[in-house]
Amino acid sequence: LDYWLREYGCPAVSTVVIDTKIVSFVESKEYQVDSILNYLKTKLPEYCLPQRVVTLDKLPFNLNGKIDNMKIKEEIIEI
Repeated sequence: LDYWLREYGCPAVSTVVIDTKIVSFVESKEYQVDSILNYLKTKLPEYCLPQRVVTLDKLPFNLNGKIDNMKIKEEIIEI
């Protein structure tokens, strides 16, 4: 899933599972969520598609320079 999001042109992505739901976070304001989902539908089977795509200005990174998935999960709970 992350591979296809990067192929679409999103520079940084993170996909997490929250309560059995696939949620993809995309670092970009250029793309509309509908266009991202339409693209993914051409590349992936229905069960692999995220239930939600969230676009952010900047994804959080940890001290090692990797995307901080724990912080992302905390943010989605607040939303």
